[in-house]
Amino acid sequence: MQYLQQQKQQYLQQGSNFFSSLVVYCRDEGPNPAAVATGNWGCGAFGGDPHLKSLLQLMAAAANGREVAYFAVGSAELAEEIGKMFELIK
Repeated sequence: MQYLQQQKQQYLQQGSNFFSSLVVYCRDEGPNPAAVATGNWGCGAFGGDPHLKSLLQLMAAAANGREVAYFAVGSAELAEEIGKMFELIK
């Protein structure tokens, strides 16, 4: 179900809403806002695909001008892959 276009768009919108609200909340950060710490949303008990979920979060963060400190708990390989993805889309 998480791979359906509607589900991906909904998740991307949720992420975008979160990251854009940070811009409003932290508007005094100046031209270099702090990175947002995040992780594998929906990948534990909900069984989400960490590659898909991280990519959607990174896209939402990039669209809102936010850097990301992504914590892929328990997988150094996943953390490295996510870092490479972010470098490509930012």
